[in-house]
Amino acid sequence: MASSPSPVLNGPLCTRNGSFQLSPSGVLVTSEGYTVQAVGGGAIQLQPNLPIEVAADGSIRQAGNAVATLEIDDFASSDALSKFGKTYFEPSEAAGVRPAASVAVHQGSLEASNVEAPESSVRLVSLMRQFEMLQKAMNLSQQMGQQAIQEVAKVV
Repeated sequence: MASSPSPVLNGPLCTRNGSFQLSPSGVLVTSEGYTVQAVGGGAIQLQPNLPIEVAADGSIRQAGNAVATLEIDDFASSDALSKFGKTYFEPSEAAGVRPAASVAVHQGSLEASNVEAPESSVRLVSLMRQFEMLQKAMNLSQQMGQQAIQEVAKVV
């Protein structure tokens, strides 16, 4: 979760974008400058000159000392999340915010789409063309059937 500096919001924001950085004052923030929240609330204050280690459970260590743990939440209902900006969601009370049970944090990795946009576009165009060909074949078959009925009716 990330705390919002904006007075328009009613509470914290949530994101799946784990591209965090340190502010000039050493606070862990998102790429837009929102403060990353620790378990129990509050900002995560780090020493800018020391390496940061993030464990799979979200715990953060510097120089062998535990500093904080990332607040990682889950929701009973994703329908109760309102989109905010490009990568954020604002949960309502109906979202049922709760700590995530089985989540693994991977330091140095970012989640990305598993879909290649150019390849998907080519496949979509190909499928549309196949559909159009089948539609034309069905129309031709229907026309041939109607013509056959008309020819049979003329003979009688």
